[in-house]
Amino acid sequence: PTEALVEKYTLADGTEFDWDNPAHAAAPYDNREARFYSTILYDGAPWKPRTDDVVKFDQFNEIQAGFYTFSDGTIVNGVDTRQGPVEDWNGSRTGYYFKKFVDPAIPASWPNNLQKIDAPYIRFSEILLNYVEASINTNDEGEAKAWLNRLRFRNGLPEVTESGSALLELYKRERDKELVNEDARLFDMKRWLEGPYSLDKQVQQVVVQGTQKPGTSVTPETYRKDTALFDYTYTPTNIVFENRIWQDHVYFMPIKQEEIDKDPSIIQNPGY
Repeated sequence: PTEALVEKYTLADGTEFDWDNPAHAAAPYDNREARFYSTILYDGAPWKPRTDDVVKFDQFNEIQAGFYTFSDGTIVNGVDTRQGPVEDWNGSRTGYYFKKFVDPAIPASWPNNLQKIDAPYIRFSEILLNYVEASINTNDEGEAKAWLNRLRFRNGLPEVTESGSALLELYKRERDKELVNEDARLFDMKRWLEGPYSLDKQVQQVVVQGTQKPGTSVTPETYRKDTALFDYTYTPTNIVFENRIWQDHVYFMPIKQEEIDKDPSIIQNPGY
């Protein structure tokens, strides 16, 4: 997951998260809406027990996506970072992992305990969201709000008060959050003609730094996320590991060559 996705999750009271708000920036993973905790794994998030070779780095079954400095100057790279002590090449580049559709009851053991889960083709939530979008597009805002509120109330969020273009933007964010990992985002992006806006953004990670507080007692072997023992800072940072450039021709699918062969007068879509 990228920070662009994580930022879409509001606080529990529906307030938009804002890195420029000092209170939000000081504790970005506190008091977020319910879907955040069921979808995203972040630094300090509780997770499944570690395997025998990893438990010595994490005895408390928590995601370690940060870097922790102890009073004696020792710096520990979190086990889930790309600088960690185990399979660093496999660590997240952004500091986040997906929790959605992952069974926490299955031990983290490769390759003995592989998760098998049926991927939903369509959920009732998507049907409701489709209806909300249709209602907005037919100027029936009352119907759109009524059904959008059903989804929001399920997640403990307040009722919708927006209208017009603000309602449409709120709906899009709700859809993005609700349908994460359900193969909807690409098609939504194309339908809304938002390719450049969505893909031409700079990818960011959040660098988590923990510094042990003076007078406290803790060792690297017994580290866990604890604001009573450590001061934490969170810094959104631009990263470059792949060039994401949107090209407008991908709004359309290419016409199969076999169809063109049947009728040479057919002109291939631009860009293919």
